[in-house]
Amino acid sequence: MRCPRLLPLLLLPLVLFTLPPPALPFSPPFIIGGALRKLRGDGEKVPMPVASAEEASGEAPGLRVGEGAWKWPASYPYDAGYFQRPDQEPRASPMALINQGMNPDAAAPSPTSAAASAAAARAFWETSEPETAGISPASLAALAAHHGFYMSAAAAERGPLRVLEFGPGESSHLPPGLPLERHVGVGITDTYARANPSLTEFIAADLNDVDGSAPGGAINSEELAALPAGEFDFVIMSNVADFLTAPLSVYRAAHSLLRPGGLMLVSFAGRSYQKPFEGASTRLWRTMSDDQKLWVCG
Repeated sequence: MRCPRLLPLLLLPLVLFTLPPPALPFSPPFIIGGALRKLRGDGEKVPMPVASAEEASGEAPGLRVGEGAWKWPASYPYDAGYFQRPDQEPRASPMALINQGMNPDAAAPSPTSAAASAAAARAFWETSEPETAGISPASLAALAAHHGFYMSAAAAERGPLRVLEFGPGESSHLPPGLPLERHVGVGITDTYARANPSLTEFIAADLNDVDGSAPGGAINSEELAALPAGEFDFVIMSNVADFLTAPLSVYRAAHSLLRPGGLMLVSFAGRSYQKPFEGASTRLWRTMSDDQKLWVCG
């Protein structure tokens, strides 16, 4: 499965790499350093795998990453603390957090319960602006062209496509005239998806409701679980990664539902766009650079 590396240049401003902010009530690994350490065995230094010229040549023009870019590491470099919404994080003043560090037995402030947080997220998406609010028409056109680079060629070779979309809105930003056999949307609410003319069906499922018994546990949806393995030519996900509290589960679901050789196309907008949605965004999306976020998307 490949997921961007498939990011339109016009959709993101250039942001220099910055280190993550200091850990608060948890101790996540540093994005790059932690991944590098996980790639080393018995203390032996292992070079980071990078994309070759051949790999880069087959990708759409305008991507942020190309030849020489670091590829996804062998070990998942994130812990759950990166993917908490504001209401899921322990709330305390900086001094209280310092005092807690000096007194490990002190009780941490309690975040909102899981059920209350899920209900708040549903209410947010039922009443918020469309997820494309504030994104320029030129950027949305670039996203459609980016999708078309891969999907139009596949349709010309194989005929009408089967597409799965996580978190669809009023538009899927597909190239005009793309032949589709099936286009299934999956999301917490169809508030905007019901106006999407491309969708042939919709599955109501909370992508953040997952089996928490193991990292990357299954999404709790009987309808989603009933979809046949290898059913889809493409999985697309636009402006959704920002809000996933268990992204590994979503990517594993996509992997199982893609046919051999299928592609997952993931895009997200830059920091300036994300301000109205910070109430539903995870800690990583609120605090880290766009380059760091690419490590979540692949």
